[in-house]
Amino acid sequence: GLGLFVCYGIIQWHRGNITVRNNVDKGTTFHITLPITRKDD
Repeated sequence: GLGLFVCYGIIQWHRGNITVRNNVDKGTTFHITLPITRKDD
């Protein structure tokens, strides 16, 4: 739906990735990965 489209856009804006796995009889799993950056103090 529209919510997934919005989430995908936000994840892409942050240079992340989303993968989807359909598990028969168990539902769908979404894996979201975002890069970690460190601020230099």
